Amino acid sequence: MLEAFNLSRSLSSKEVDSRSILESVSFAAPASQLTLVIGPTGSGKRSLLEALSGIRPADQGVLMLHGRDLSRQPLHPNELGVVTNSKRDCLPSHLSAKETLASAIMLRVRDLSPSEVTARSTKLLGLCGLETVANDRVANLAPVQYRRLLLATALVSDPILVLCQDFTHDIDAKSERELVALLKLIAADLPGRIVINLTSSLAQLPAYDTTIVLHEGHVCFHGPARAIPHYFTIKSVEDLYPRLAMRPAARWGDSWSRHRDSYYAAFKIGATPEELAAASDDENTDTNEPSRIRLPSTPASNPEEESSPPVSTIPPPALTPGLFTQTALLVKRRWTLLRRSKRDSRILAALFFLLPIITVLLIWPNKAFLAAALTAKANPLPPETLWPAAYTCLMAAFVQTLVVVFFALRCGAREIAQERALIDRERLAGVPPGALLLSKIIFLFPLVLGQAVWLGLFVEIVAGGLPSPLWIRLALPALTGLAFTSLCLAISSFSSSRERAHSWCLTLAFCQMLLAGALLGLPRVIGSLIHPFVTAYYGWSGIVSSMAPSQLHDAIGTLVRTHFAEPKLAISVLFLHILGGLIIARLGLRKISLP
Repeated sequence: MLEAFNLSRSLSSKEVDSRSILESVSFAAPASQLTLVIGPTGSGKRSLLEALSGIRPADQGVLMLHGRDLSRQPLHPNELGVVTNSKRDCLPSHLSAKETLASAIMLRVRDLSPSEVTARSTKLLGLCGLETVANDRVANLAPVQYRRLLLATALVSDPILVLCQDFTHDIDAKSERELVALLKLIAADLPGRIVINLTSSLAQLPAYDTTIVLHEGHVCFHGPARAIPHYFTIKSVEDLYPRLAMRPAARWGDSWSRHRDSYYAAFKIGATPEELAAASDDENTDTNEPSRIRLPSTPASNPEEESSPPVSTIPPPALTPGLFTQTALLVKRRWTLLRRSKRDSRILAALFFLLPIITVLLIWPNKAFLAAALTAKANPLPPETLWPAAYTCLMAAFVQTLVVVFFALRCGAREIAQERALIDRERLAGVPPGALLLSKIIFLFPLVLGQAVWLGLFVEIVAGGLPSPLWIRLALPALTGLAFTSLCLAISSFSSSRERAHSWCLTLAFCQMLLAGALLGLPRVIGSLIHPFVTAYYGWSGIVSSMAPSQLHDAIGTLVRTHFAEPKLAISVLFLHILGGLIIARLGLRKISLP
């Protein structure tokens, strides 16, 4: 049984006074039954769901699960299943329903053989009515089938507490009846399981075992749906929300506090199983009535004396796989998604091979000047060759840096933001932020590193290269790309949408181009303050600095009045940019919200 005792939570900000969004919420949700929490928009259902799931615990109150104080012994991730009526970005769209379940099982449950994973996914497909669409991609599922799959992924670890938000909302009546019946089946499928659906829909009230009416953070009623019209003096449940609006929520809450015990007695809520069985024989009560709900007044002094099911009969939570196992699974899934997304894979391949060609085309008109500079060695270059060659070397280093920055932008800007709902669901399921970040590093860094090295080698082979060591011309653009990728991941981890993440990263890339100091130099004092934060500056200026033995170095210094960072300093600062971006990205991945 899940019992809430006086849960309260306030919302406060600097602009407004503190406002209560949950006010002394008390109720009991019995095991093996389906509990409904209804209320109009703004009634506090989402806040209650956050408190029950542990995402944002209540400021005050006690939450007990089968006699266990969850403030002292929090839920294990595998004891909790959360299903929200979210958009279609909560599951990998290019995987089939069967693959999605197998992936969720392997991420949440440790030490399962392939045959056990297959057996468990097959059982869940049958339980949730997905056998006929097992091989269909998630993107092609109908809305009702998609919700069934969301529920199935929440059940892969056999959670003892299943919380649903608007699971049956905004669908046709037949499908809503089927989903409610499915939730009742899920509630009875595991001993001790508690299933709660929070919604504003009033269509299927009689199908639930008990109903809790929530209004502006106050519990206004708790009992069978058939008693709602009598209690609120309305003709039908469709009149409930207009009736609630006629009185302040606090008065409804106070009224229920005064009448609760008598209504519980009338509903046989709080009776022992023996008393309820005797009452059922005498009064021919409906066999679907709740077996027992203890009055939620104060926590039990002796949790071991709690009602059915005993704590000893509740199965322990499944163990979660280790960090590196989860990381490997996430990387494998990400590569699978890239391969199956023809649009993304084609764009990535086109950028990978075309960007070096564009870079060489920009250098090609001045290739003769570069060749003369490379062959001159100690011989002085005439001005008509020196200055074009110096300008070409400067722009070649800068363009290579910008190309790598642009490729890193394309790879990293949306990587986390576009999967935010999926990441939130997996964070609730126990996947740590470290595994998520490592998977992004392992997936993105080789792409960006390969692009930078391929670009440098292509320029070296086709255009003849620049008068500086090859390893520096390969290492600095590569580190610049990795650093900017890390910064993009940091921005993406704190962005609310993929569009916003891309917009911010694009703005940052534009600032890199302007403030890097290659187009026109900044004043020395201002440059020394700005350049430590400009990733692209260290990419191109480190390359130019490595040209010091060449005649072109002094000529470039005359063209652009910018201090050139030494290669060792550039490499060190770029490593700091990588580290800083990844630390910020991990902080962003630590956040959890309802998907």
